[in-house]
Amino acid sequence: MMDIASWRWVFWVALPLTAAVIAVTLVATRGYTSVISRGTYDWIGLILGASGITLLTYGLQNSSVSWSSPATWGTIAAGIALLAIFAVVETRIAYPLVDFGLWKERLFSGGFFAESAVGFVYIPFLVFIGSLYFINVLGYSPGKASSVILITTGICMVFEPPAGRWVDKVGPGLPITVSLLMQAAALAWMGLFFSPTTTLGQMVIPLALMGIGVGLALPACNTAGMSAVDPERAGMGSGLMQMTFNIPAALGVGLITSIIGGLTTSEVRSSHDDRPELRETAARYADAVQDGDMARANDAMAGLPQDSVDAIKQAVLTATSDAITVSMLVLAAVALAGAIFAWVVIGRRRTPDHIEMTPAGAV
Repeated sequence: MMDIASWRWVFWVALPLTAAVIAVTLVATRGYTSVISRGTYDWIGLILGASGITLLTYGLQNSSVSWSSPATWGTIAAGIALLAIFAVVETRIAYPLVDFGLWKERLFSGGFFAESAVGFVYIPFLVFIGSLYFINVLGYSPGKASSVILITTGICMVFEPPAGRWVDKVGPGLPITVSLLMQAAALAWMGLFFSPTTTLGQMVIPLALMGIGVGLALPACNTAGMSAVDPERAGMGSGLMQMTFNIPAALGVGLITSIIGGLTTSEVRSSHDDRPELRETAARYADAVQDGDMARANDAMAGLPQDSVDAIKQAVLTATSDAITVSMLVLAAVALAGAIFAWVVIGRRRTPDHIEMTPAGAV
């Protein structure tokens, strides 16, 4: 495939999909109007919040290089400071970008933080199992890796419609709790049993379990959150529910990048304690492989005898696998915490009747 087109061409797929979404939205909402909120747009809140999240995410991702670097701790500290200022500003202006009063509603709070847990674990799972583990550890081609991860993503899509019907019958608390427990079980399975010798047959159950869990969670979390929002703040609530998946996803990728980078480098170094002359070379090779720069990786081992090259490659393979599985256990703990939180906060609470859009001109 690389002979036909660069991987960058995949981003062009977003253009027709975006055009289709715009067209469907215009047709589906024709003749309807929404409640217009009062006040002016909170540009200060937007700048403070976006800048704080960007700096925090960058710092976490850079921590895989060094925690002592100013680019790591400096940006993390700056991001936290900006988010703290953002929180203060939002409580003192008349028309805030984020109304923290929404979290007084247990349904909104439960749905919001449960979806945060889903985003925090699901996207790092797709990134590091769906690509790094399948390709760098198991040696799958990009095409095979994409087809295998369809076990999860395909099942996720299949289970989303029935999840909505389940929520209508029992409320969102039980579906959210069960779905996060499924994700925790799937991630723990991967963390405990995945290795460089794992076969496709051994991966089907945890991959499917992950797909079912996410497919059940997303409709349930959104139903819980949006059912507690009044019409005037529907846009704010919808934006927050979308944000609560995407931002934790970025933070999760940053954190897991740091964990995998640190653990891999440490294990590769320690595996060559008996051959100190290879320790730094192995570390440079591991860093280049994690960055996807195979040219730099090959340059790092140029001139080494074949037995040394084989030893370094095997050490990096083992260390990468171990680091990924440890990170899955971390994500499993996050999913489990999300399940407990959702049940404590939401429990068996039922959602109120949904607020429908009002046709233009109607009373």
